[in-house]
Amino acid sequence: MKTGVILILFSIFMVLLCINTGFADDNIGKIEQALSQGSPVPEGELEAVGTVGGCSATLITANLVLSAGHCFCDDFGNNCNNRGQFTLHDVRPVNNPSIRQDITIAGDVRIHPEYGKRGWLREDYSVLELDKPASSVALVNPISLENPWNIPFVGEKLTLVGFGYTGVDCKSPSQGKMKMEVAVDGSGWGGISFKNAQLHSCPGDSGGPIINKAGHVVGVASWNQDSSSTYRPTSYAYNWILEIPTPSWSDCSWIPIQTGGINSHGKSQYCPEGSYLTALDLDGDRSASDMDTPVIGQAKCCKIEGAKSQKWEKSEWVQIETKGINSHSMLGSWCPQGSYITGIDLDAAAGSDPMDSPVIGQVQCSKPAGYDTWGSTYWMDVGPDLSHQKKDWCLDGAFITQLDLDRVAGDDPHDSPVVGKAKCSCTREQVTPTPTPAPTPKEFHAEILPLSTQYLTKPIIHEDLTSDIEPVETDEVRVIEPDLIEFNGNNDIEENMNLPGSDYSSFDLSADDPFLCIQACKQDSQCAACTYVKPGIQGDSARCWLKNSVSEKKEDSCCSSWIKP
Repeated sequence: MKTGVILILFSIFMVLLCINTGFADDNIGKIEQALSQGSPVPEGELEAVGTVGGCSATLITANLVLSAGHCFCDDFGNNCNNRGQFTLHDVRPVNNPSIRQDITIAGDVRIHPEYGKRGWLREDYSVLELDKPASSVALVNPISLENPWNIPFVGEKLTLVGFGYTGVDCKSPSQGKMKMEVAVDGSGWGGISFKNAQLHSCPGDSGGPIINKAGHVVGVASWNQDSSSTYRPTSYAYNWILEIPTPSWSDCSWIPIQTGGINSHGKSQYCPEGSYLTALDLDGDRSASDMDTPVIGQAKCCKIEGAKSQKWEKSEWVQIETKGINSHSMLGSWCPQGSYITGIDLDAAAGSDPMDSPVIGQVQCSKPAGYDTWGSTYWMDVGPDLSHQKKDWCLDGAFITQLDLDRVAGDDPHDSPVVGKAKCSCTREQVTPTPTPAPTPKEFHAEILPLSTQYLTKPIIHEDLTSDIEPVETDEVRVIEPDLIEFNGNNDIEENMNLPGSDYSSFDLSADDPFLCIQACKQDSQCAACTYVKPGIQGDSARCWLKNSVSEKKEDSCCSSWIKP
């Protein structure tokens, strides 16, 4: 990370500071980041994106507003305000829908308990719990969080929204709510990063959302330096944001696998009944190479604290490489929804030594009773340092659902001595219900406040602060224009047809409609084709896969595909 002046997405609306938030005259709220070259958001679009003091924020349910932790605290998680106010701008009030005005609602503030504890501005999340449902005073639809297992990939284009400064070097004043589309430069459990000299966040965008092509929130604006913008992923904090309990591990133990006589090249169960995988210890013939890993030596398995049952509700072997899913990739999904890995069957490449283990052929996935879906989910970096040691991979409360195998540079391409990343998911007892509008309380009156001016402060950042995301070459980016996308050209979709491979982005669809997938492909210049996967195949929802080239067609009843003309 470059040292020097860093703008932390947070320009200050002076009037709102005095009237709305009650911030003290200290350093709270004086560290910053608006969208540099965005397009104005048309009237009636993205109405759920508003402001909290000098920050941007998003109404994600009728009662919850998501923003950044540093919007209510200093950047070390101290001196936090426990009350705040959320303003919806230019919306229609329930009691007079013929007009548009700003509506402000107060609420209690929650700050993520890990905010700032792993490093500067890490886990930079806040939630404002409104005193009254927004639906009781404003005709606004919340923008919901994306399901936590749908994590953005590098190269995927997301929409940034905010109220901040604009122009070159963020030197122009705010023009109201702006949006722009930028390709993801880095994606990890600690942050989603964008790097572009012209398209980036500015002061005033802190706490604002990034939205995927399905129209769901996947990140919260945290900080910016020069052309780099960092957002905190909602997938990691999903359970905390929606107040879903996350049970801790219990009865953890390292189970001898190959060292205990269990064949890691067969359909062998690793974890005892009621336990789930949290880490592995890879072993091999050290006389051949320190990095050789033909077998799994040990597996760490943990139970769920307070689980309703200490038995698995369901357990099954799921084909991975044997079904065409690449175990050297983060794409796709291994276990069924709500299940976790409890056994692994290592395979060898055709023609290679039978003890070579370059791929994962199958995994045993087991579902705990009473937990229907995954909660907070993230890809955790593992690498050589953790692959061969008895060390934790997932954080407490999360279990492994998928792996991404890597190899050491220069080694045989069939060699997979390390696990590059592990996908960890927390438990989730039930799907959060869709919020329904609440009746208007007669005693409640929303306060109408004007949009105020902004003031910019530039803090000096310590030299030892570094980004947790490795910079990667950014794909072409473009500004989203406010014009609506029209459905022109050939929309013929081929039923029962799959286009395997060439995937660069995937996401759940909000409705069982293949034309939503086609529309997403049409909006993205990188997209050459797309495949629509029916509900119940890769999850409860229909899923869309965007492809940057056209691969060979394959008949498959699971899917329908479309090729861009």
